[in-house]
Amino acid sequence: MYDFKFSLPTKIYFGKGKVDLVGDLTKSIGSKVLLLYGSDRIFRNGLGNKILDLLEKSNCQVILKGGVNPNADICLIREAIELSLKEKIDCILAVGGGSVIDSAKAIAAGIYYEGDVSELYFNTELEPPKYVPIGTVVTVAGTASESNNMSIISDSDKKLKLGRFCEGTRPKFAILDPELTLTVPIYQTAVGGFDMFAHAFERYFFRDRNSELMDGMGKAVMKTILKLIPLAIREPYNLQYRSELMWAATVAHNDMIGAGGDFACHEISHYLTEEYGIPHGEALGIIIPVWCEYTAEYDIRKMAKFFREVFEVKEEGISEKNIVDIGIAKLKAYIKSIGLETELFKAARNYAGKFIGSKADVDKMAKDILMGRESLGFGFMPLYRDDIKSLMKKIV
Repeated sequence: MYDFKFSLPTKIYFGKGKVDLVGDLTKSIGSKVLLLYGSDRIFRNGLGNKILDLLEKSNCQVILKGGVNPNADICLIREAIELSLKEKIDCILAVGGGSVIDSAKAIAAGIYYEGDVSELYFNTELEPPKYVPIGTVVTVAGTASESNNMSIISDSDKKLKLGRFCEGTRPKFAILDPELTLTVPIYQTAVGGFDMFAHAFERYFFRDRNSELMDGMGKAVMKTILKLIPLAIREPYNLQYRSELMWAATVAHNDMIGAGGDFACHEISHYLTEEYGIPHGEALGIIIPVWCEYTAEYDIRKMAKFFREVFEVKEEGISEKNIVDIGIAKLKAYIKSIGLETELFKAARNYAGKFIGSKADVDKMAKDILMGRESLGFGFMPLYRDDIKSLMKKIV
């Protein structure tokens, strides 16, 4: 086992109808509320008006700010900070998925910071004098941002995704009402579901943990998610499946199954999202199988154990390399079965209308992915520039 610190101060209210608590819970952290959301769909489906009524009954004054896009863009975050300062808001209620909650975290950090909010993400040693408290109502399960201290924002001008761990932005409460996810489209269910899987996957590949318990917990989360995604796609209005997926998302990415991990696949996937507009979960589906193939020799025993236990490659009398090869084929087949691409050129054509051929500049890709860092990979195998170039050659 390795040493770690674990704290989960977010109060989680899980279950059918728990959104009814939003008024009193929000009032407990502030009275002048910035209600942050994505599209007007939350008002068309009745959720937005219900939340407004509950906030009004709890004597909260509400300032609305919608339009958060799927990549938590810095421009909207700046607009929301300016609005928050003008209206003197004292708390934020984020209603939506990971991008809405991540935007709320950046806003909460930026309101009292004297410089531009992006500086807090370019230099993570910087701290604002204080943070605005956040509450969340989750409508799309996936990132677990509702109960962790991580946020990812996008600088569209510089084509960068910027991440930061910051305890001051961890939400005070999270309402996880699985009924709110019943109308999530099938494709978005697949994308969010594979992101959940990837969070547990990245934590599993952490060489320093040396823990059967944590490996077992991670394995259980991964197997559960892999089982549930196709079920939820097949029966999107099944509350049991939606409930299990919602809780699996939270468990997978707030240190419940162990702190640390590798997360090189996440770093590369962020580049694919920024460069080609590929949704995060689908970008992970493109890079993870190739990463498994490339890094397997670094610790073939761990990789083979993963495919034996998670993808149930049980063939007797074959080498660990054969187990990995069979497992990667099963992983790719699974990703395709839930409607996601595993080939970059197809996904880039679908989302950005870009053709990527054999002459792709993988050296530039590697440079852009590293963003000045020497390597990626914080737990399993460090990936240097030549490694990333080799990986990118495999996916283009």
